[in-house]
Amino acid sequence: MIPLNIRPARLKDWKVILNIESQALNKYYSTGTTKSATTKYLNTETILLAYLKKNFIGKISYYKNNNNVHISGLVIDDKYRGNGYGRILTKYVIELHPLINKFSLTVHPLNMHAKNIYLNMGFKTKKVIDNYYGDGEPRELMDFSRIRLAKK
Repeated sequence: MIPLNIRPARLKDWKVILNIESQALNKYYSTGTTKSATTKYLNTETILLAYLKKNFIGKISYYKNNNNVHISGLVIDDKYRGNGYGRILTKYVIELHPLINKFSLTVHPLNMHAKNIYLNMGFKTKKVIDNYYGDGEPRELMDFSRIRLAKK
């Protein structure tokens, strides 16, 4: 597998982010799809862009809250799905924060592909929350703990 080039997004990347977010928009993935929403997103969260050679293939976003990193979004371009890039990006964020013990994310309960990736990485479902994003759809809140993993 060709290694990914991963870099932080900048404000000038808003069109690339908006495009990939719009591509993923469905009942499983809720997002803002305007320039102003994307610019606000860039100012409040860390967004990492992934490239395979020079081809943009996806992004992951997160924010830190005390001793927790919440992964708020992960999108891989349709052409590159099923190749392990989502797992690579998730692992990259975890490895970027060696002193953080807890990581969390939300996933739609019917998004079995994404859910299975997270479960195989050691994430556990904490609870299901109805209408989590105000879109009428439930989300599973999942977490990953280095401490729990170390006890195995």
